[in-house]
Amino acid sequence: MSASPTLRYRLLLIVATFAIGGGIGLWWSTLTQPEESFPPVSQLLSLKDVEGVVHPPSKWQGKVQLINFWATWCTPCRQEIPLFASLYSRWQERGLVVVGIAIDEVDAVRRFGDEVGINYPSLIAGKDGLGLMARFGGGQGLPYSLLVDRKGNIVERKLGMFRESEIEALIESYIGPG
Repeated sequence: MSASPTLRYRLLLIVATFAIGGGIGLWWSTLTQPEESFPPVSQLLSLKDVEGVVHPPSKWQGKVQLINFWATWCTPCRQEIPLFASLYSRWQERGLVVVGIAIDEVDAVRRFGDEVGINYPSLIAGKDGLGLMARFGGGQGLPYSLLVDRKGNIVERKLGMFRESEIEALIESYIGPG
């Protein structure tokens, strides 16, 4: 005997409620986890860019770093990247580096980077990027960004897209007004 459509709908609603609730709980616990519990950003892996050049994290010591985990198949990521390219152009002389960490394939990242004009280091982590992202408090979705001060401390984390005014204010608070 099969369940009625109403009963199936109610069961689906109950399962969805628990699934979403559990996801929100995991998301909230990740975002409320204190930054002190994360490894130093200097422990990020040395990753290659689309040209195969290895970039060690020490390369950006002493700079304010906006580290963005993203993928070409992620619509919000694709929408946010032009903002990051603009920020990098405006703030790099004052000590900002934007570092994209793509959870994607080299060819897809290269094509997208050429299409939108990514002007900052875009490193390839592939599927291993999800584990790397989780080490720094992410893992519940993309885009996921970290803002790192000049001393290498994670000072801000963001799951989802930044609004321009929001990220500008954060960068200014760590670099200083222009």
